[in-house]
Amino acid sequence: MTDGFASSKGVSRGTIVKMVDRLMKKGLLRRQVVDHIFRYSLSKPIENVESDYVQRFVDERLKGHLSPLLGFLSESSSLSTEDRVILQQIAERVKDDQEG
Repeated sequence: MTDGFASSKGVSRGTIVKMVDRLMKKGLLRRQVVDHIFRYSLSKPIENVESDYVQRFVDERLKGHLSPLLGFLSESSSLSTEDRVILQQIAERVKDDQEG
Protein backbone atom coordinates (compact mmCIF):
# COMPACT_ATOMS: atom_id res chain seq x y z
CA MET A 1 0.00 0.00 0.00
CA THR A 2 2.59 2.51 1.05
CA ASP A 3 4.95 1.99 -1.87
CA GLY A 4 2.38 2.54 -4.62
CA PHE A 5 0.67 5.40 -2.83
CA ALA A 6 3.91 7.09 -1.83
CA SER A 7 5.32 7.10 -5.35
CA SER A 8 2.09 8.32 -6.96
CA LYS A 9 1.53 11.12 -4.41
CA GLY A 10 5.15 12.08 -3.84
CA VAL A 11 5.19 11.40 -0.09
CA SER A 12 7.37 9.09 1.94
CA ARG A 13 6.38 5.71 3.34
CA GLY A 14 6.86 7.09 6.85
CA THR A 15 4.32 9.85 6.20
CA ILE A 16 1.73 7.32 5.08
CA VAL A 17 2.37 5.01 8.03
CA LYS A 18 2.04 7.96 10.43
CA MET A 19 -1.21 9.12 8.79
CA VAL A 20 -2.74 5.64 8.88
CA ASP A 21 -1.67 5.25 12.51
CA ARG A 22 -3.33 8.55 13.44
CA LEU A 23 -6.54 7.60 11.65
CA MET A 24 -6.61 4.27 13.50
CA LYS A 25 -6.01 5.98 16.88
CA LYS A 26 -8.92 8.33 16.15
CA GLY A 27 -11.09 5.31 15.45
CA LEU A 28 -11.64 6.24 11.82
CA LEU A 29 -9.90 3.23 10.26
CA ARG A 30 -9.86 -0.42 11.11
CA ARG A 31 -7.33 -2.99 10.03
CA GLN A 32 -7.99 -6.64 9.26
CA VAL A 33 -5.57 -9.34 8.18
CA VAL A 34 -6.78 -11.15 5.07
CA ASP A 35 -4.51 -13.78 3.52
CA HIS A 36 -1.56 -12.39 5.50
CA ILE A 37 -2.17 -8.89 4.11
CA PHE A 38 -3.39 -5.88 6.07
CA ARG A 39 -6.68 -4.55 4.72
CA TYR A 40 -7.83 -1.11 5.84
CA SER A 41 -11.38 0.21 5.77
CA LEU A 42 -13.48 2.93 7.37
CA SER A 43 -14.59 1.92 10.84
CA LYS A 44 -18.08 3.32 10.19
CA PRO A 45 -20.08 4.81 7.30
CA ILE A 46 -18.64 8.05 5.88
CA GLU A 47 -21.75 9.98 6.95
CA ASN A 48 -21.08 9.07 10.59
CA VAL A 49 -17.38 9.91 10.26
CA GLU A 50 -18.20 13.38 8.92
CA SER A 51 -20.80 13.97 11.61
CA ASP A 52 -18.42 12.86 14.35
CA TYR A 53 -15.69 15.11 12.94
CA VAL A 54 -17.98 18.14 12.96
CA GLN A 55 -19.15 17.33 16.50
CA ARG A 56 -15.55 17.04 17.68
CA PHE A 57 -14.73 20.40 16.02
CA VAL A 58 -17.66 22.09 17.75
CA ASP A 59 -16.81 20.54 21.12
CA GLU A 60 -13.05 21.13 21.01
CA ARG A 61 -12.60 24.31 18.99
CA LEU A 62 -15.86 26.14 19.64
CA LYS A 63 -16.25 24.89 23.23
CA GLY A 64 -19.68 23.52 22.34
CA HIS A 65 -21.04 26.84 21.05
CA LEU A 66 -22.60 26.79 17.59
CA SER A 67 -23.11 30.55 17.22
CA PRO A 68 -19.64 31.24 15.70
CA LEU A 69 -20.22 28.56 13.09
CA LEU A 70 -23.76 29.73 12.34
CA GLY A 71 -22.56 33.32 12.06
CA PHE A 72 -19.86 32.27 9.62
CA LEU A 73 -22.32 30.29 7.52
CA SER A 74 -24.87 33.10 7.43
CA GLU A 75 -22.27 35.55 6.11
CA SER A 76 -20.40 33.20 3.79
CA SER A 77 -20.41 34.22 0.14
CA SER A 78 -19.43 30.69 -0.88
CA LEU A 79 -22.77 29.11 0.07
CA SER A 80 -24.55 27.63 -2.89
CA THR A 81 -28.28 27.99 -3.41
CA GLU A 82 -28.66 24.37 -2.33
CA ASP A 83 -26.67 25.06 0.87
CA ARG A 84 -28.92 28.03 1.67
CA VAL A 85 -32.05 25.90 1.16
CA ILE A 86 -30.66 23.23 3.48
CA LEU A 87 -29.81 25.83 6.15
CA GLN A 88 -33.31 27.26 5.88
CA GLN A 89 -34.81 23.78 6.30
CA ILE A 90 -32.66 23.18 9.37
CA ALA A 91 -33.70 26.52 10.87
CA GLU A 92 -37.37 25.71 10.27
CA ARG A 93 -36.95 22.27 11.85
CA VAL A 94 -35.29 23.80 14.93
CA LYS A 95 -38.07 26.38 15.18
CA ASP A 96 -40.75 23.68 14.91
CA ASP A 97 -39.02 21.59 17.58
CA GLN A 98 -38.93 24.57 19.94
CA GLU A 99 -42.58 25.41 19.35
CA GLY A 100 -43.79 21.82 19.39
